[in-house]
Amino acid sequence: MNAFPIKEVFKIHGGNSGLTEKVIYENQANNPENNIPVFSSATEESFYLPKVDRNLKIKGRGIKLFSKDKKYIIVARNGKAGIMNIIENINFTINDHAYIFEAKRSFIDKVNLDYFIMKYQNDFKGFVSNKDSNGTFSKEIAENYEIAIPSLRDQEGYVQERKKLLDLKSNLKNIKTKIELRTSFNIQEGTPYLIRDLFLHFQGHQLTDKQIYNNIGIYPVFSGADNSTKGFIDKPLFEDKFKLPCLIYQTKGNNEFKSRVVWELFNANNTAVLFIKKSKKDIINIEYIQLIIACNMKLSISSQEGVSYIDTKILNTEIYLPPIKEQNIIVEQIKKIRHQEECIQGLITKLDKQLEKLISIK
Repeated sequence: MNAFPIKEVFKIHGGNSGLTEKVIYENQANNPENNIPVFSSATEESFYLPKVDRNLKIKGRGIKLFSKDKKYIIVARNGKAGIMNIIENINFTINDHAYIFEAKRSFIDKVNLDYFIMKYQNDFKGFVSNKDSNGTFSKEIAENYEIAIPSLRDQEGYVQERKKLLDLKSNLKNIKTKIELRTSFNIQEGTPYLIRDLFLHFQGHQLTDKQIYNNIGIYPVFSGADNSTKGFIDKPLFEDKFKLPCLIYQTKGNNEFKSRVVWELFNANNTAVLFIKKSKKDIINIEYIQLIIACNMKLSISSQEGVSYIDTKILNTEIYLPPIKEQNIIVEQIKKIRHQEECIQGLITKLDKQLEKLISIK
């Protein structure tokens, strides 16, 4: 398979310098049919600036025009630097925030533009000077980059396979979103309670890494900083198994509420907060409470210096407690839904690997 520098395969057109929004608004053709779209660096599908008179001249020179009879690749020079898209079936022009890649005559029937974008998009992102919003796509690097061009049949097969995988991935993501919506529930049936009336609420205690290391045992030490396990120690936080199961949640970290239900004796440092049932009566499924609190916890997250904290407003949150049998049914339903979600995420991950493998084939 032959390799070619991009400048041998494509003619690269720069944009029209001075084609600002002000100039565009001030140069509208009397006949609307003479107005054409202006594409810029934001190259999402169907995005372009207001139309401009195709006969516009800037500093005495006519603007660059591109024909609806050809198919082009537009590359964002800055903004969404390096991002590529196809433009076809439309007459248009561009400002100086974009480049147009036009296949040269000898390669028109040898390069599938969809294949080129799918195959080399990640490489083009690497031709950007900075990785932030101020990055600029380097035409000089891109034009000397060598690309492999397999047969047109192989390119078209690659495009079809990749589109099939991407469509499947998109469908799976849509299903996953619908499943997630089914877990965002707000139950308003049953007896209303404040969370503080149902649970004892307290933090773990100060435990250093050195203390844990010097007192190694069988009891996990839970941390609330990132909902992690810090290690294992020789003494539990409390000896009373009647307090189990209980709920532990993180007190700081990102804005995503993280918690765990604990069924065995444990220890916890002071970044973990515990909910322990006040009543020994069998009226609460702790996993049901975990679901309800997760839905309400967003109201109780505050932020300080980029770190989020759970505050005590959650204690005054009113929740509805249906009969224990109904709680158990709800928990089992949510577990099934989340299992479906995990299966779908597994398929999406598998698809991503297939897509990565596909893109690595030269």
